[in-house]
Amino acid sequence: MGECKERVVRTNTTTVAVLDDFWADFDAVKEQFSKLPVAPASYFDRDMEFYRSAWISTIKGQSLPFYDELNRKILRIYAGETPFFDNSDHEVTLNWNRVTGDRIEKDFFNPHPDPARYTTIVFMNDEYDDGDGFNLYHPVPEPGDPRPFWFGREYVNVDCFVRGKRNRAVIFPGHIYHGLEIRSQRFRDEFRCTAAIFHGKL
Repeated sequence: MGECKERVVRTNTTTVAVLDDFWADFDAVKEQFSKLPVAPASYFDRDMEFYRSAWISTIKGQSLPFYDELNRKILRIYAGETPFFDNSDHEVTLNWNRVTGDRIEKDFFNPHPDPARYTTIVFMNDEYDDGDGFNLYHPVPEPGDPRPFWFGREYVNVDCFVRGKRNRAVIFPGHIYHGLEIRSQRFRDEFRCTAAIFHGKL
């Protein structure tokens, strides 16, 4: 990890930590990730309004020398809330997403919780436009229609928005519903990439 610039945000329902300059050598980490084997995604929107292209295979704890330091940050930020979890009790994945239709303009894609006590999301693209980033939702969203993964914006309350930025990390409790936010045209032409670190798998 680098010398992170850290700020803690208290929302109406939870605590969120935002860390800039997360990786000490961002380009080296990105290069390492690019060499990992890629497995097909388990799902994508069947009408091709949004495409989730790949899921990088899990990286185990012994490959992550930064994890102990990150764990200490979580224990400090969430003092009194965090059960102990060790360096083997986590995984890292890489998600690649791209918009292929217009539905993202009126709906949120796939608000969801994670099967982990805490999650760290790291923005891995070099550039982001205004409005592109990450949302936390509260209360639990209700779908606007019966199609899976899509939630009408009028039915969902955004508790916290974090703007996307190269090498920015967001730490939050994994049970909180969250998801990507895309408001620009950028991720029609290029894939949006995030590294997800799950701490204390449930």
